[in-house]
Amino acid sequence: MTDIQSAQLSFCAAIAAAVIAAIGPWLLHLRETRVRIKADVMEERKKALFDALKVIDLVYASVDFKFNDQNRPALNQTPWSVQLARDAVNRMIVYCVDPAKTVATFRRAIGLYNPVVESPRGFSFDGITAFRKEVARELELPGWPDEDATYSWIYSLPGTAEQAKFRELQFPK
Repeated sequence: MTDIQSAQLSFCAAIAAAVIAAIGPWLLHLRETRVRIKADVMEERKKALFDALKVIDLVYASVDFKFNDQNRPALNQTPWSVQLARDAVNRMIVYCVDPAKTVATFRRAIGLYNPVVESPRGFSFDGITAFRKEVARELELPGWPDEDATYSWIYSLPGTAEQAKFRELQFPK
Protein backbone atom coordinates (compact mmCIF):
# COMPACT_ATOMS: atom_id res chain seq x y z
CA MET A 1 0.00 0.00 0.00
CA THR A 2 1.39 3.35 -0.99
CA ASP A 3 1.54 6.43 1.20
CA ILE A 4 -1.21 8.05 -0.93
CA GLN A 5 -3.50 5.04 -0.52
CA SER A 6 -2.81 4.96 3.21
CA ALA A 7 -3.61 8.68 3.48
CA GLN A 8 -6.80 8.21 1.45
CA LEU A 9 -7.83 5.31 3.70
CA SER A 10 -7.15 7.37 6.83
CA PHE A 11 -9.11 10.27 5.36
CA CYS A 12 -12.09 8.01 4.54
CA ALA A 13 -11.97 6.47 8.02
CA ALA A 14 -11.94 9.96 9.58
CA ILE A 15 -14.92 11.03 7.44
CA ALA A 16 -16.82 7.84 8.37
CA ALA A 17 -16.08 8.40 12.06
CA ALA A 18 -17.26 12.02 11.80
CA VAL A 19 -20.48 10.97 10.04
CA ILE A 20 -21.14 8.29 12.67
CA ALA A 21 -20.40 10.75 15.46
CA ALA A 22 -22.78 13.28 13.90
CA ILE A 23 -25.58 10.87 13.01
CA GLY A 24 -25.31 8.52 16.02
CA PRO A 25 -26.97 10.82 18.58
CA TRP A 26 -29.69 11.69 16.06
CA LEU A 27 -30.39 8.00 15.42
CA LEU A 28 -30.50 7.34 19.16
CA HIS A 29 -32.90 10.27 19.63
CA LEU A 30 -35.07 8.97 16.77
CA ARG A 31 -35.20 5.52 18.38
CA GLU A 32 -36.09 6.97 21.80
CA THR A 33 -38.79 9.13 20.20
CA ARG A 34 -40.34 6.11 18.48
CA VAL A 35 -40.32 4.13 21.74
CA ARG A 36 -41.95 7.06 23.59
CA ILE A 37 -44.60 7.52 20.88
CA LYS A 38 -45.40 3.79 20.95
CA ALA A 39 -45.78 3.92 24.75
CA ASP A 40 -47.99 7.03 24.52
CA VAL A 41 -50.20 5.40 21.88
CA MET A 42 -50.48 2.25 24.00
CA GLU A 43 -51.50 4.34 27.02
CA GLU A 44 -54.20 6.13 25.01
CA ARG A 45 -55.38 2.80 23.59
CA LYS A 46 -55.60 1.38 27.11
CA LYS A 47 -57.65 4.38 28.31
CA ALA A 48 -60.03 4.05 25.36
CA LEU A 49 -60.52 0.33 25.91
CA PHE A 50 -61.09 0.68 29.64
CA ASP A 51 -63.59 3.50 29.03
CA ALA A 52 -65.36 1.13 26.62
CA LEU A 53 -65.44 -1.53 29.35
CA LYS A 54 -66.94 1.07 31.69
CA VAL A 55 -69.64 1.80 29.08
CA ILE A 56 -70.41 -1.92 28.87
CA ASP A 57 -70.85 -2.02 32.65
CA LEU A 58 -73.14 1.02 32.55
CA VAL A 59 -75.24 -0.48 29.77
CA TYR A 60 -75.63 -3.86 31.47
CA ALA A 61 -76.52 -2.18 34.76
CA SER A 62 -79.19 -0.17 32.94
CA VAL A 63 -81.10 -2.95 31.16
CA ASP A 64 -83.37 -5.79 32.22
CA PHE A 65 -82.12 -9.22 31.24
CA LYS A 66 -82.65 -12.87 31.98
CA PHE A 67 -80.02 -14.84 33.88
CA ASN A 68 -80.39 -18.55 34.67
CA ASP A 69 -84.07 -18.30 33.72
CA GLN A 70 -84.59 -15.50 36.23
CA ASN A 71 -85.47 -11.94 35.34
CA ARG A 72 -82.84 -9.46 36.44
CA PRO A 73 -84.15 -5.89 36.51
CA ALA A 74 -81.96 -2.93 35.68
CA LEU A 75 -80.16 -1.73 38.79
CA ASN A 76 -78.59 1.49 37.58
CA GLN A 77 -81.09 4.30 37.67
CA THR A 78 -78.39 6.93 37.40
CA PRO A 79 -78.36 8.66 34.01
CA TRP A 80 -75.07 8.68 32.17
CA SER A 81 -74.02 10.47 29.02
CA VAL A 82 -73.79 8.62 25.72
CA GLN A 83 -70.80 10.89 25.07
CA LEU A 84 -68.70 8.47 27.14
CA ALA A 85 -69.43 5.75 24.57
CA ARG A 86 -68.85 8.11 21.65
CA ASP A 87 -65.52 9.22 23.07
CA ALA A 88 -64.43 5.63 23.64
CA VAL A 89 -65.35 4.68 20.07
CA ASN A 90 -63.54 7.72 18.66
CA ARG A 91 -60.39 6.89 20.61
CA MET A 92 -60.57 3.20 19.69
CA ILE A 93 -60.80 4.19 16.02
CA VAL A 94 -57.72 6.38 16.35
CA TYR A 95 -55.52 4.30 18.67
CA CYS A 96 -56.38 0.63 18.17
CA VAL A 97 -54.33 -1.66 15.96
CA ASP A 98 -57.49 -3.16 14.41
CA PRO A 99 -60.17 -0.54 15.04
CA ALA A 100 -62.77 -2.15 12.76
CA LYS A 101 -62.70 -5.43 14.71
CA THR A 102 -62.43 -3.75 18.11
CA VAL A 103 -65.30 -1.31 17.55
CA ALA A 104 -67.50 -4.02 15.99
CA THR A 105 -66.92 -6.25 19.03
CA PHE A 106 -67.74 -3.33 21.34
CA ARG A 107 -70.94 -2.55 19.43
CA ARG A 108 -72.05 -6.17 19.71
CA ALA A 109 -71.31 -6.16 23.44
CA ILE A 110 -73.55 -3.13 24.05
CA GLY A 111 -76.31 -4.36 21.75
CA LEU A 112 -75.88 -1.52 19.26
CA TYR A 113 -77.49 -2.11 15.88
CA ASN A 114 -78.68 -0.22 12.82
CA PRO A 115 -82.50 -0.45 12.85
CA VAL A 116 -82.66 0.19 9.10
CA VAL A 117 -80.82 -3.02 8.22
CA GLU A 118 -80.61 -5.09 11.43
CA SER A 119 -82.81 -6.57 14.09
CA PRO A 120 -82.16 -5.87 17.77
CA ARG A 121 -79.37 -8.10 19.06
CA GLY A 122 -80.14 -7.88 22.72
CA PHE A 123 -77.50 -8.34 25.35
CA SER A 124 -75.28 -11.33 25.85
CA PHE A 125 -72.61 -12.12 28.37
CA ASP A 126 -70.73 -13.67 25.46
CA GLY A 127 -70.42 -10.14 24.09
CA ILE A 128 -68.64 -9.00 27.24
CA THR A 129 -66.27 -11.96 27.08
CA ALA A 130 -65.54 -11.34 23.39
CA PHE A 131 -64.76 -7.68 24.04
CA ARG A 132 -62.46 -8.51 26.95
CA LYS A 133 -60.54 -10.87 24.67
CA GLU A 134 -60.35 -8.09 22.10
CA VAL A 135 -59.01 -5.72 24.77
CA ALA A 136 -56.31 -8.24 25.70
CA ARG A 137 -55.34 -8.64 22.04
CA GLU A 138 -55.19 -4.87 21.50
CA LEU A 139 -53.02 -4.43 24.61
CA GLU A 140 -50.70 -7.23 23.45
CA LEU A 141 -51.53 -9.32 26.51
CA PRO A 142 -51.80 -13.08 26.53
CA GLY A 143 -55.34 -14.34 26.18
CA TRP A 144 -56.96 -16.47 28.79
CA PRO A 145 -58.89 -19.70 28.50
CA ASP A 146 -62.53 -19.38 27.57
CA GLU A 147 -64.40 -18.40 30.67
CA ASP A 148 -67.93 -19.33 31.57
CA ALA A 149 -69.83 -16.37 30.12
CA THR A 150 -72.33 -16.47 32.98
CA TYR A 151 -69.55 -15.14 35.23
CA SER A 152 -68.44 -12.41 32.85
CA TRP A 153 -70.42 -9.61 34.48
CA ILE A 154 -71.11 -8.95 38.16
CA TYR A 155 -74.78 -8.10 38.67
CA SER A 156 -74.55 -7.30 42.38
CA LEU A 157 -72.71 -8.24 45.54
CA PRO A 158 -73.82 -8.33 49.17
CA GLY A 159 -73.62 -4.96 50.84
CA THR A 160 -73.71 -2.96 47.62
CA ALA A 161 -76.27 -0.39 46.50
CA GLU A 162 -77.08 -2.76 43.62
CA GLN A 163 -77.93 -5.57 46.02
CA ALA A 164 -80.19 -3.26 48.02
CA LYS A 165 -81.93 -2.15 44.81
CA PHE A 166 -82.36 -5.78 43.69
CA ARG A 167 -83.92 -6.72 47.04
CA GLU A 168 -86.20 -3.69 46.87
CA LEU A 169 -87.37 -4.77 43.41
CA GLN A 170 -87.74 -8.40 44.50
CA PHE A 171 -89.64 -7.64 47.67
CA PRO A 172 -91.56 -4.37 47.27
CA LYS A 173 -92.99 -2.85 50.45
